[in-house]
Amino acid sequence: VDEPFLDVLLQSDLLVSFSSTTMEEALENKKPVLQYGGRGRFAFLPGVNINSNEGIERAPVYFVENKQYLVNSLEGILNTFKDNPLREEELTDYVIPKNKRKSLIDFFTSYPKEKDLTGERKIYAKAQ
Repeated sequence: VDEPFLDVLLQSDLLVSFSSTTMEEALENKKPVLQYGGRGRFAFLPGVNINSNEGIERAPVYFVENKQYLVNSLEGILNTFKDNPLREEELTDYVIPKNKRKSLIDFFTSYPKEKDLTGERKIYAKAQ
């Protein structure tokens, strides 16, 4: 498509992906995510593993490793969220709350500046 990704995402009900930061963007925009493929060798985000054709419990992230459960997964997730989108409280393990976010400038300037051997002031980011 020629439309911007965010426009397409906002029109969608579910994001299906193998591994991509698009999953984080979907969750940020309150869209559930289905990780598919890889026969279980990789799950980018923790989620509910769908390994049968039984009902789907409500969760922000799902993982299906076997194509025999894919159709049930898609139908179940879409039905679960029909007219009932993800809520903020369901996303606490996946999305940083807006009141806890820090801009990159604030993040880097919040650490003390130290002089290096040349006398120049530099910012050193500490790993968290």
